[in-house]
Amino acid sequence: MEQERAQQLDAIESDLADVELALARLEAATYETCEVCSVALDDDVLAVTPLQRRCPTCATTVTS
Repeated sequence: MEQERAQQLDAIESDLADVELALARLEAATYETCEVCSVALDDDVLAVTPLQRRCPTCATTVTS
């Protein structure tokens, strides 16, 4: 039970970090571009996956 709670807390902290990064990218006006190659991210993709940080090409070739 304690290990499950620790895993849940880790997941929540990871999600929070992703949201904070997205907010920082919004403030820096880089939210809608790939963080690797700077290509524009698709608006439809961002609507579904607002924490998307990489274009499809970079997402498959660059690890976190």
